[in-house]
Amino acid sequence: MDSYPPQQGGSGYRVDRRVQLPSNLSEEERSFVPRFASLLERRGYEPVYGGGAPYALEFSLDEGPINIDATARLYRHGDTLVDVTERDGGPRILMNRSGVRQTAVQRCLEEFDSQLEDAPWGDDRNYPDARGYEW
Repeated sequence: MDSYPPQQGGSGYRVDRRVQLPSNLSEEERSFVPRFASLLERRGYEPVYGGGAPYALEFSLDEGPINIDATARLYRHGDTLVDVTERDGGPRILMNRSGVRQTAVQRCLEEFDSQLEDAPWGDDRNYPDARGYEW
């Protein structure tokens, strides 16, 4: 089980909520990762760079001539907890590609937050390897 020893004065174990942030990203993609990291922190996760975390965030932008898709996924030990793809585009992409990108990412972030809240293992107490530990 991925757990840490109890904190001083605490009882039971705390579940390892570290999330590995993506590293092989374009400059555009990299600029949005802090928004996802901030959301994860607000939800009680600990975003980290480097391996060994039980959770992993995946993020990508797919920019075409008409649309931009923003995709974010959160995994735990290979199980998909959150899987979001949001799109923005249309004719305004010709005049404001940056704005279209921002809108696609914002929609993705909002849906990611919603799915994270409803994720079957969003609360680690429901994760199969966490049963039997004191909370």
